[in-house]
Amino acid sequence: MLTRVEMRDPHKLFHKMSRKEFAALTPALDWDGFFSAAGLGGVAVVNVTEPAFYQALEQQLHARPIGDWQSFLRWNLIRGASPYLSSPFVNSNFEFYSNTCVACRSSGRVGGAASAGRTAI
Repeated sequence: MLTRVEMRDPHKLFHKMSRKEFAALTPALDWDGFFSAAGLGGVAVVNVTEPAFYQALEQQLHARPIGDWQSFLRWNLIRGASPYLSSPFVNSNFEFYSNTCVACRSSGRVGGAASAGRTAI
């Protein structure tokens, strides 16, 4: 994966690939189906900023059970939507990151986006 400094170099972020070359990085994923569902079936070439990410993703897709991926994706969907949902979701999200998630507290990443701003400052 690229470091923050490497990510500033546009030459390290430009990896023009055919869809077939891109799909070869993660054969476990149906990229043709994804592009079609997204209305991008006609796209023939893509820029893959970090090919190493997709290679590592492929390894992780085989290393973890499908149930783990389903839980992870559900969690991220709900967590990302929580600020826009009803108060019980907002409050539960705050409660989790404030009191329950001890690892989040020790890393200084409590409270989602608001704390990200504080950490960055």
